[in-house]
Amino acid sequence: MAHVVVVGAGVVGMATGSGFSDLGHEVSFIDKSEQVVADLRADGYHALLPEDMDLDGCAAVFVTVDTPTIPDDVPAIDLSNLRQATTMIGRCLEKARTDFPVIVFRSTQLPGTTARELVPLLEELSGKCAGHDFGIAYWAEYLRASAAMADFRQPRVITLGTMSRHDRAYDTS
Repeated sequence: MAHVVVVGAGVVGMATGSGFSDLGHEVSFIDKSEQVVADLRADGYHALLPEDMDLDGCAAVFVTVDTPTIPDDVPAIDLSNLRQATTMIGRCLEKARTDFPVIVFRSTQLPGTTARELVPLLEELSGKCAGHDFGIAYWAEYLRASAAMADFRQPRVITLGTMSRHDRAYDTS
């Protein structure tokens, strides 16, 4: 089974990580809250703070941090947590000894955000090339907060995208 890392242990992160753990995968949760990490450890999960994250041997990183809506006249999304998580992953990718990790974004974002902002940030910080050294995917989360685990186990619909139909991330997904 694969080693996966889940960055962000909110509703989506817990459903994703617990679901993969139930399927027999080795899961590491990363969260910036010391209390969340302590609670996860008390529940028997492998959980770390961001500064302790290590991507060696990791097959996939699921980015599930919150992206709250900014109340305004024009709907907008606060991407600061997503950028912060992507920065941390980029720095870890630089040092990682792993074949071809796939970074899977499961955070709400506007179309084009991954290609315009997140991939260049990952490449700049890691010194590696998306599609060659690591993969990029987006897995839309259709999870209801009240039934996230059930929705993960029996999804009504799955939408998964990669940057190209001709890259290794597409073949991996």
